[in-house]
Amino acid sequence: MRSKRLFRKKAETIQPDKKIHKEKISKYPFVEVHWLDIVGEAGWQTFDQLHTSQLGRMISRGWLYSTDKGVTRIFSDYGLKDKKEGDEGYIETIGGSTIIPNSVITKLIRIK
Repeated sequence: MRSKRLFRKKAETIQPDKKIHKEKISKYPFVEVHWLDIVGEAGWQTFDQLHTSQLGRMISRGWLYSTDKGVTRIFSDYGLKDKKEGDEGYIETIGGSTIIPNSVITKLIRIK
């Protein structure tokens, strides 16, 4: 059974040339995404073993970037523009990104 969508309002998408101060990271909710993944078996098994095999249950955590166009995008790290005059404390890069198809998400929880 699919859980109801946690966020009615879409998180603001970071525009490439937009300056986001590190103190404004809170506008992106920190979330835990529960999702199902493919499981494969390259070895020998019986039909009974195949019949009882389950999908992998995964959990990813990060700041919610967006949930549109059929996918949820999160990132877990960000780098600052420190040491560049006038840009101190602004986010320059993001890392640890994960893109998950919405169809495999079973739960989306906001972490406070």
